[in-house]
Amino acid sequence: MAHTMKTYRRRARRKSFRVKLPPCRPMSEQERLIYEWSYSKFSVFLNCPLQFWMKYVLRVPEGPQPVIRVVGQALHRHARRFFEDRFQSAQTFADAWVGYWLGVVKGEHGPDGFNHKPVPIAWADPEKEEQHWIGRGVLYSKDFFTRNIDLREHRVVRLQEQDFRIDWGQFRLTGKIDRLDEHDDHATLTDYKMRRYPAYELDMLDQAMFYIIAYRQVFQPHIFHGKELNAVRLETFGTWRENAYQQVTIPDRAEEEMFYETLTRASTDLWALVNGKALPQETQSRLSTYPRRNSNGLPVLWPRLPRDKHCEYCDFIPQCIDWVRQHLNNREPNARFELLQHRAAERRASMATQEEFPLF
Repeated sequence: MAHTMKTYRRRARRKSFRVKLPPCRPMSEQERLIYEWSYSKFSVFLNCPLQFWMKYVLRVPEGPQPVIRVVGQALHRHARRFFEDRFQSAQTFADAWVGYWLGVVKGEHGPDGFNHKPVPIAWADPEKEEQHWIGRGVLYSKDFFTRNIDLREHRVVRLQEQDFRIDWGQFRLTGKIDRLDEHDDHATLTDYKMRRYPAYELDMLDQAMFYIIAYRQVFQPHIFHGKELNAVRLETFGTWRENAYQQVTIPDRAEEEMFYETLTRASTDLWALVNGKALPQETQSRLSTYPRRNSNGLPVLWPRLPRDKHCEYCDFIPQCIDWVRQHLNNREPNARFELLQHRAAERRASMATQEEFPLF
């Protein structure tokens, strides 16, 4: 183990700011579908069952990527270059953004790096959007340079764009950490964002939970010499120093256990859906993703309706429209009312069951 830890630390000091982590236990393809979770997979699962089915079960190819998603990927890669290539001024860093972004736009490389394949982009107005993000990217680059130059000079940045794939109980968690900084007696984790989050969303940010579990399971003992993670912060592109950072509350062990229970319920529902199995009444999920079951107790695939902001970047709107046409006779505006009626019926059934066991 000592030799392994020494190897990790030596690799972490290289210019790439990334390390190779130990392999996970083997899983079959179906086990990976049910028990392997990333934040994006988990959020899609909670967001819309039909979208999840199309993306992760049927693996329907995605269409052209939204411009904002491509810009976000390119800015993440650009931020990593700031620490690796050690630009000497804000202007040279901004100029590097212009060249990099134009390479993405022209299809010379992908937004994730020079060696990545180009991606199709869903332009609304190609010329206008291209110039808009050149200008915004220049401003973002100069602000980022000013905010982070001291960190770079003090060489506290340890890992960047670090992929992880770890075993956690019966689950496998995967993801990518944007940046981990090492200080004398603690570590900090930074996640880059394209927008600021309202307070209520910060309290429910499951993405931070994935990162913190990964840090405690792998990075803390093997790379960071046991140092505690004392801050998880979101750094927003395009905001000045005072407003760029938002702190995320670090969950304690009890909250980790609650999250493990949430994943257990999610995997149980997913297993039932994939295998066409009924769930016992006492174990039916408390998650709102699969509220509908047929008369035999089998979970029924159901999109999140009506379509709203959660559908903004969905690639499967045509399939969703077809589903509504087939199952609801094009009555999508009433779908929310139907769902509320269904939940009310479930509550009434639950109350009737409880009345069989009077308190007095």
